[in-house]
Amino acid sequence: MRQKFNAEDKRILRQFTISIGLAIVAVIVVIWLV
Repeated sequence: MRQKFNAEDKRILRQFTISIGLAIVAVIVVIWLV
C-alpha cells in the first residue's frame, strides 16, 4: 500500500514538475520575444 502511494505520488510530482517547466519556458520565450 505504501509503495503504491509512493508510485502515485512520484507520478503526480513528475506531472507537476513538467507543468512548471513548461510554464517557465513559456514565460522566458515571451520575455525574449518582447
